[in-house]
Amino acid sequence: DFPRLIQGLQPRGVCEKWYAKFKNLRKTDNRPLKFATAAVLCAPIQAVVEGDGFVCNLYGNSGCGKSVIDKMAATIWGDYRFSAGFVYNAKSTDCAIEIALDTLNFLPLIIEDFNQLDRRKKKAFMQSVMLIANGVGKSRGQKDMSLRSQLNWKTDALINSEQPITSYFTTGGGMNRVLKCRMEDGFPWYKEDGTMRAGEIMDFFAENSGHCGQDFIRVLNELGKEKIKEKVDEFCSEIRPLAQEQGRSQRQVICLAVLLTADYIVEKYIFQDGIRLKMEEALEFMELENRVDQYMRFYETLEDRMNSAPDKFEGLGGDDCVDSFKGGFWGVYKEQWNPGTGEQDRFLCIVPKVLEDWMKMEDVNKEMFLDTLKKKGLLDSDKDTNTKKVEAKHRNCRIRMLCIKLPNDKKVQAKTQGTEESSTGKEGDPGKQMNLQDVQTGDVMDGFCRTDENPFVEIG
Repeated sequence: DFPRLIQGLQPRGVCEKWYAKFKNLRKTDNRPLKFATAAVLCAPIQAVVEGDGFVCNLYGNSGCGKSVIDKMAATIWGDYRFSAGFVYNAKSTDCAIEIALDTLNFLPLIIEDFNQLDRRKKKAFMQSVMLIANGVGKSRGQKDMSLRSQLNWKTDALINSEQPITSYFTTGGGMNRVLKCRMEDGFPWYKEDGTMRAGEIMDFFAENSGHCGQDFIRVLNELGKEKIKEKVDEFCSEIRPLAQEQGRSQRQVICLAVLLTADYIVEKYIFQDGIRLKMEEALEFMELENRVDQYMRFYETLEDRMNSAPDKFEGLGGDDCVDSFKGGFWGVYKEQWNPGTGEQDRFLCIVPKVLEDWMKMEDVNKEMFLDTLKKKGLLDSDKDTNTKKVEAKHRNCRIRMLCIKLPNDKKVQAKTQGTEESSTGKEGDPGKQMNLQDVQTGDVMDGFCRTDENPFVEIG
């Protein structure tokens, strides 16, 4: 039973006053307010198009007005106060969220202040995002061995946080189900004397709420299922090529199309103030494709990991001698001229065991990561293997390593071997760049390099 929720969704105050206040605040063309407004209106459209659910995340520094905008948007449907039972606390249990989703069904789930969670629970919240998106609850048995009726819903959620909630996600599936809008520093609305209007705004909306949502449902019923679907499809066709051009995730196209459809309908038929989300604004809500791909996200961390341990990689500075690697030898950083591109290619050549340890810490599958690198041409290897023999100058031998090409738009934050004059022939003649060459001494056994002077290189 949800007696408080039923009461919280009842219209309160004067309808005309709510519209006048809300439209007055919209006049600033505030992007987060447009985002939050559309977000809480997506849920009934989700029920019409029968698409997967998603989460809208409003994030920004403390004091920028996230909670105020979230609560303003909540008053489209009902009372924003926790006591009304419509807006939920981030500390709600998984079971409570599941029951709430089933009860709300085609109304939005609004979760306030994600920052209350500790780091472990923030990482675990990805499961709640998937629960919202999948639209079905857990299957549960009963004492008589029968199954309980499975809870289900078609909705979306609005959550505010200081950092993007996807910062704590580990898989692309979770990231694809989140549209994000960043808030700029500083509160959006001020009085003439320079003080924030937060208190005045919240006091007003505490007494006036629940009118716009009912009007929105009436509009949807008048438009009908087919017209709504046509509008979603129209936005999909417009978004897809633009998203591809910007490298945005194609799997978020439908989510954004639903959001823009809600924004379009509420402006055209209800607010009628000409204030809508612009396409260039909306595309920024989508995730970049490389950020969604778990393996490319891990790839982008490799250079920072290497630079954080310069004493374990040959070629990053200092004296590359045996004594330099008493703490462990992890690999080699090298640069070589690529005549095909006319640029210096940069490589992280790393002992396989070290990379495996890094991948375990981030829950990255080794086989799939290396396959991703191969497909993108980022793994330099010998035939029929993932590794390549690389010279370790301080040992005067070659060691089998994974040679991963690094992005060319970054520079190593440490002194590399030699100077520009010593590593090139004539000035301006990159074709004579000195590369690491194979040497004849030494052999490789299971990742350890053996030389006459020292039986094994310490891998660490």
